[in-house]
Amino acid sequence: MLSTLSLFALEPTYWIKQYEWRECTDLEFVAKNIFSAGLVSQGSSWVAGLDWLDELCEWSLQYEIEHMVPAILDILILYRYEELPYYRRK
Repeated sequence: MLSTLSLFALEPTYWIKQYEWRECTDLEFVAKNIFSAGLVSQGSSWVAGLDWLDELCEWSLQYEIEHMVPAILDILILYRYEELPYYRRK
């Protein structure tokens, strides 16, 4: 659940930095995260402000390093998918 929250809270900022013609101002950044902060603040130990976002960013980066690695099963599924008749390369 925390991984999904980090995805929806952090990815828009990454995409804006990478693909938009300008970065978010501080006001826009805070405004975008007010809704997410409201979701997080219920039943959590985070205090006010955007401290939760910094902690979530650190946690999600560590989670990706440890748990989101390629697996042998992924490769086997890819090879099996390429054998399907509608996937033939031209």
